[in-house]
Amino acid sequence: MLQSSRTPCSWKGVDCSGGSLITRLSLSGFGLSDSDSESEFWSVVYCGRIGGLKLLNFSKNLLHDSFVGFDGFVGLEFLDLSYNGLSGNISLLFDKLVNLKSLNVSHNNFEGVIPSNLGKSKALEQLVLSGPIPNRIGELANLEVLILSENNLNGGIPTNLSSISTLLRFAANQNNFSGSIPGGLTRYVKNLDLSYNKLTEFIPEDLFSFKNLKTVDLSYNSLQGKIPKKISPRLVRLRLGSNKLVGEIPLANFATLDELTYLELDSNNLTGMIPPELGDCQNLTLLNLAQNKLNGSLPAELGNLSSLQVMKLQHNNLSGDIPVELSQLNKLSQLNISWNSLTGSIPPSFSNLQGLTNLNLQHNYLSGPIPDSIRNMNSLIELQLGENQLSGQIPFLPVKLQIALNLSSNLFEGSIPDSLSGLTGLEVLDLSNNRLSGQIPEFFIQMPTLTQLILSNNQLSGIVPKFSSHVSVNISGNLNLIPAPAPAPAASPPLAKRKKSVAVPIVIALAAAVLAVIQGNLLTANGIHKSNISFPKAMEAVADPLNIVLKTRMSIYYKAIMPSGMIYFIKKLNWSDKIFQLGSHDKFDQELEGTLFDVLHGSVKNALDWASRYSIAVGIAQGLAFLHGWTSRVRLRMRVTMAGNVYSFGVVLLELLTGKPAVCEGTELAKLMLAVLKVAIACVNVSPEARPKMKSVLRMLLNAR
Repeated sequence: MLQSSRTPCSWKGVDCSGGSLITRLSLSGFGLSDSDSESEFWSVVYCGRIGGLKLLNFSKNLLHDSFVGFDGFVGLEFLDLSYNGLSGNISLLFDKLVNLKSLNVSHNNFEGVIPSNLGKSKALEQLVLSGPIPNRIGELANLEVLILSENNLNGGIPTNLSSISTLLRFAANQNNFSGSIPGGLTRYVKNLDLSYNKLTEFIPEDLFSFKNLKTVDLSYNSLQGKIPKKISPRLVRLRLGSNKLVGEIPLANFATLDELTYLELDSNNLTGMIPPELGDCQNLTLLNLAQNKLNGSLPAELGNLSSLQVMKLQHNNLSGDIPVELSQLNKLSQLNISWNSLTGSIPPSFSNLQGLTNLNLQHNYLSGPIPDSIRNMNSLIELQLGENQLSGQIPFLPVKLQIALNLSSNLFEGSIPDSLSGLTGLEVLDLSNNRLSGQIPEFFIQMPTLTQLILSNNQLSGIVPKFSSHVSVNISGNLNLIPAPAPAPAASPPLAKRKKSVAVPIVIALAAAVLAVIQGNLLTANGIHKSNISFPKAMEAVADPLNIVLKTRMSIYYKAIMPSGMIYFIKKLNWSDKIFQLGSHDKFDQELEGTLFDVLHGSVKNALDWASRYSIAVGIAQGLAFLHGWTSRVRLRMRVTMAGNVYSFGVVLLELLTGKPAVCEGTELAKLMLAVLKVAIACVNVSPEARPKMKSVLRMLLNAR
């Protein structure tokens, strides 16, 4: 309902000039309904007859009735009626808008064809029509931008679009257009996007040749034939993936494509070799030739692509060795050459790829050991080397691996190395189908982020460790493994029976604090560190001043070496401080019996408001930051690394945000939340073009389960 003031210039969304002349009327998302306030609504619309109205925006409302004409709106330049349910004959509505520069009538129920008088406009932003685009669209002689994306448009692309000399951008992606692409379409157009349609036939020979052309996206159609040979030297982006293109890559003239940044020819039926001339495209940052029928060896010239960040060549018939020249790609973050027929060894010089995060070489015929230098690839978070002929023992691997480590279906021998215990952020580990022997290491159950462990079809023996329920473990095909015995129930001694009469120090192992919070225990008898902590040893440590490593106003920190060899730090509180004199020792002991787990998930979980949750998060972060800066002077042999601490803090933070436990109904909160959070972040990207389509959003959400 509109405001009832007699002076429209005082209404929200109304801008005036000269005191009373309405120039802009923007009521987007006001919930306006022509059925509720029809007379009042249309009385505002006819303000345009004053002659000064330049902008009219009624988008995202509840307007459904037949729309009236725009007689008298001679000064209107910008009109947005999108996201309503308006109907009527579109050919009769805008004939008088001779000064219109921008028109958006998308997401309505208009009928008819585009009125020819819109040829006097300068930029048609969006237009939704039912049925095909009429050929008379070529009469829009001053059109600069035509966006018809994400609708249900069908039929063919009008041939006379190529006659609009002012047209710079044409986007009609995600529709149902069929047939062929008109020749000469890019004579003036700089940016063309016809992706996600049903276009068939051949790509016109001149489509990529015009000198003004910058970007072309024809991916996800059914285009046939060969890729045109003539390509504009000013082309920046060429996307032809997911079509039915055949023949060789005609890139002999790629030495002249100095501005080419993205080249995507994936998921076609291209044959022949990868042209060495690709190495001359110095600005190329993404090269995707995956899922074709390319053969021959990898050109060493690809090592000259100094700007390359992503290289995808998987699912082809490539053979020969991996060129050592690829080690020169200093900006490379993703390299996928999987599912080919590559031979030889993994170049040790790959360790020079310090920016590489994802390396996938699986399903080839690579042989020899994994180079020891691979441990120096400090950015690597995913390593896929499965289904090769690699041999020897498993070396030290990059400690930042977290997505997956796949060494399956190779010829690795020996025991599972203790060095894998350092991979504290790893989620998936696949060592299946090798010749590994010995026992399954106990450290696997201490890896906090591990969700899937595949050890099948090896020669492992001994007792299988008891894994948490959230870890999926496959140990089939190991004939000498013995299942873990059922654990006997262990009762924790009540805290009330502990001595409190003497002024003994409160023993808190800082190295265990993070895990203690997540598991809901604070050094109780059934805690994870029960076997490592000796309270008599802790008492001895605090009796010797030589063990002091830090003093503060409220506490003193002592270093204590436990019988197991583990090092812990003991915090002795200063009971003479006023902060402790204000309350009783008994009350303080009671506070120690509760944990953050109890507060979040116990009977008082609703007592924490957002300010309290935020304060807790900051407090834990401050404590961890202090602990991690402490460690620069004192070497901590912690069961979890700093990265593990950060992961654990992330889980706590998710619990604070959601109120859900770390593992809820068999689902790991971190895994689910992070997946959903990535979807949310992608949806609110500041760049509209970077936001995913809803089909992709749905798929990501389903995969998050």
